[in-house]
Amino acid sequence: MLRTNTKKYQDNFKNYFLEVIESEDLPEYIKTDREKVTFIFERFEDEYNHESNKRRQPNFQLRFAEWLQGLPLNIPYSYNDIIELAKKLLETDQVKNEKRIIDNYWSFMAFQIIKLKDNLNK
Repeated sequence: MLRTNTKKYQDNFKNYFLEVIESEDLPEYIKTDREKVTFIFERFEDEYNHESNKRRQPNFQLRFAEWLQGLPLNIPYSYNDIIELAKKLLETDQVKNEKRIIDNYWSFMAFQIIKLKDNLNK
């Protein structure tokens, strides 16, 4: 089982997330991985990151997690699918503490996507 801070896990997440983005209706001019991730953050800005939401939830990661919970992207949302995704990304047949994975899923996904964006912008 991989740890979430390993390069292999980060590569697995990046590849998975870019596949998710590919399933979206992207404009034709978007070609690079950086442009794809930027497009998602532009959608977030347009759809959810308004002043009232910023006042209600000042933490950017948690605000982004709230947006993800509205399912703007085709990511797992049912318990079973979340656990299956964790197994896939961690390259294991069994995960420890499924409850913890479920409880932290949206915030964790937000963190990983933000981190991916930061890494692509370096």
